[in-house]
Amino acid sequence: MAFRSIRHLRPTARALLVALWAASPASLAAFEAVRGANSSLDLVPDARSAALGGVRLGLPGEAGASAWHPAALLDAPGGWFHLSHAEHFVDSRHDWLAFTLRPGERDALGFSLSRFGSDGVPLVAEGEEVEGEGWRTFDVADYALTGAFARAFGRWRVGGTIHFLWRRLDQEGFGFQTDVSGGWVSDSWRFEGAIRNASGSGVVWESGWKEIEPPDLFLGAGWKRDVPYLYGQLRLAWQSAGVFQEQGKSGVEFSGSVADTANSVRLAGGRAWEEPLEWLSASSLAAEFVVERWVTLRAGFPSVGSPSEWSAGGGVRWKEFLRFDYAFRHHPALKAVHQVTLGINPWGW
Repeated sequence: MAFRSIRHLRPTARALLVALWAASPASLAAFEAVRGANSSLDLVPDARSAALGGVRLGLPGEAGASAWHPAALLDAPGGWFHLSHAEHFVDSRHDWLAFTLRPGERDALGFSLSRFGSDGVPLVAEGEEVEGEGWRTFDVADYALTGAFARAFGRWRVGGTIHFLWRRLDQEGFGFQTDVSGGWVSDSWRFEGAIRNASGSGVVWESGWKEIEPPDLFLGAGWKRDVPYLYGQLRLAWQSAGVFQEQGKSGVEFSGSVADTANSVRLAGGRAWEEPLEWLSASSLAAEFVVERWVTLRAGFPSVGSPSEWSAGGGVRWKEFLRFDYAFRHHPALKAVHQVTLGINPWGW
């Protein structure tokens, strides 16, 4: 009777139930292992994280921590709404809306809704020539709903995140992903780790095809120090590339890097114990300087081995009510990306 009742649901709701069932351990064996199953979740959601080169581990967290380092939400103040917008390559756009909540001193909650997609993509058959404004177009998009929770146990903290995606490409699909993170934080030092795709990052397509990306471990460390003469605080952080998975971890190629025979390209960054030097070269660095809590300057390198790929930005904060952050990301081959985030605390007025 339960399966008969499912048939009466709308196709979207029915596909979501299938995706939830697919996330169970008993069904994961039917999935094909891939890289980048839900690649839109790898995008940096907010301007602060973007200006820091995507580094989250080793730094005090804000709303963007809910993406895959939920334990750092314990550093974020509650009651803030954040709205972010970025123009990516080939006219694709990433919009992100988030809200943080602090039900207690030991707990933190984060919720977000995002869309990444391209509108008005030309639909032209091979050999077809179209003149004037007679183009047929279509839209592609990923929508993601995220919930995160964190709790502190003295200097130790842990957190978890769950993502649900609806994907509209040439067919509809539903994705899921869970992330967990934790670490130890002192007055000056932070040592943290995060397991991305803890349950696997999977997609169930309308055609019945299922694919999943396996988990990976990321490590990070951070240090901060007050600078009295400059009336600010300096923060430095290091974040590793993925430890376990053999995949592209940098924007550049290194000699002796892992060969991807399927696509005839060379990927920079193997497993940590197989290619330790390349793994370290694919690590990320970030620096942040906060001036009296109202002006912040930021810079980051997404890959130490590719200094031509860098990011920078800053932010301003007005009392406990309004904040604005900006990030500029430079890539040696692709065009620059600008990202802005507006934060509002309605109760801070």
